[in-house]
Amino acid sequence: MALTPAPWAAARWVPCPASVEMESHYPREGAANPARAEGIAAHEYLVMHLAGLAPALGERLSNGLSVTREMIAGAEMMAEDWADFRVDHLEMFAEESLPLQSVREDCVVRPDFFCVDMQRRTICVWDYKFGHQYVDAQNNW
Repeated sequence: MALTPAPWAAARWVPCPASVEMESHYPREGAANPARAEGIAAHEYLVMHLAGLAPALGERLSNGLSVTREMIAGAEMMAEDWADFRVDHLEMFAEESLPLQSVREDCVVRPDFFCVDMQRRTICVWDYKFGHQYVDAQNNW
């Protein structure tokens, strides 16, 4: 069986490739993980907020969690940054899967938000972090 390292765990497996083998012996927590469920809900709220369809504080999202003040504050910060970046000739994308066969045939990424500026030959990616711990931008693989 070929082992596939999880992209979100690159900060661990880049310096320690053997961790991929070790991880294969332990099942992932999956959707039952409360921090993961909160992150999924926060991303859902953010997409709705950016589309102008944000539910009110306390309303339930699709996974059953309620909108919190922290979700609203996080979405407002992200929306402000996104709006500051917007340029007329750029199309912004949210939660869209992209194949990366140049990395590996079955590789697909799903950036939270991105745009491609063909004039400047630049790709800009926003990775929305919400949840139980601080994520440092430095060395965030």
